Amino acid sequence: MILRQCMGPVFAGVLAGVFGAARLGPMLTYLMASAQPAGVWMQASAGIAIATATACAIWAGAGRVMRMNPTEALRVE
Repeated sequence: MILRQCMGPVFAGVLAGVFGAARLGPMLTYLMASAQPAGVWMQASAGIAIATATACAIWAGAGRVMRMNPTEALRVE
């Protein structure tokens, strides 16, 4: 549940970034003479790498929280 709730904004950001880069990448050639826009596959693989790293971080954090005893956590505070 935690992973599903947290990955929604991540996927929205990755999709917006990939589509924005795909649309604005060719404009880069007009601004800089030697710049080459990255291909769609490169942008998609970067988005997948970011989403995978985020999912691993969320999974590790959620696993630690699930192993915690709620009463012990409340007693500490």
